[in-house]
Amino acid sequence: MLGIANPINNEITSRTLLSSGSLRVDLIEGSKRRPSLTELNVRSGQSALEINLSGTQLMRESDKEPWRVLPPKSMALVRGPSSLTVHLGRGEHRSLYVTWTDSELPGLSRWMERTASERKISRRFSIVAFNPINGIDGDVAEKMTRACFEPSIASEPLVLASIHEVACHALTSDNEFCLATLPITLPEPMYPLIEQVKADPASSWSLKEAAVLAGYSPFHLSRTFKALVGFGFPEFVDRCRTEIAVVQLCNSDKGIEEIANNCGFGSPQALRESVKEYLGMLPSELRLHATGHFGD
Repeated sequence: MLGIANPINNEITSRTLLSSGSLRVDLIEGSKRRPSLTELNVRSGQSALEINLSGTQLMRESDKEPWRVLPPKSMALVRGPSSLTVHLGRGEHRSLYVTWTDSELPGLSRWMERTASERKISRRFSIVAFNPINGIDGDVAEKMTRACFEPSIASEPLVLASIHEVACHALTSDNEFCLATLPITLPEPMYPLIEQVKADPASSWSLKEAAVLAGYSPFHLSRTFKALVGFGFPEFVDRCRTEIAVVQLCNSDKGIEEIANNCGFGSPQALRESVKEYLGMLPSELRLHATGHFGD
């Protein structure tokens, strides 16, 4: 059933979109004028899924763990008992927050426990890149959103199906933070190129050099890459560089200029522009988030 908007604070509101038994879907949305600190608590025997549609968040369970970045079009799967520290960045935020008890989805719960054990995943939550062009069949976030905003007799099973699909992806994916999401299948000649860019994004990677490695003409590579991936090859390289830079900004004491040089950006300004474009934040703001000192 649809709920009534409830204010969390003057900037962010929560509205229940679907509630059935222990299954609940809330829409969290609003705009932050400045970074803020909050908590996400999941009780024992409960699981939670956040599908982040817009805005950037940072999460971690304790001071001993690295910060994990939740960019737009990403999701976090949390198993209780867990208490996460969450930093919300500036700008527009919109996410779906889904909770359920493990006892109501016993099959999924058993599979998650078994898979986590087999893959030696000791932590209780993981963050995985989410994008309609990745290994998930179709835009699961869109399907879940539509089921909640257009309630019908099929809404509950559609949401439950989405939970299973996303949980499966979360525990079988190798990526925890990814801006350069790729389709699960690509033409065979592209794989060596993709692997080398991922391994060494700081190289120059001109379109001409990349085309030689893939065995394509520069025009054919440019056209094919954008048609399959959704953005061009130069942006793919830039996203790979930004992935590494963001991790270093959040979890190291390296200076921004050093990180920019190490990751292949021509200048700190180029790094600044890429981080702002993909995450809606500045490198300095990411670092403030990571240390927990915001100032004014």
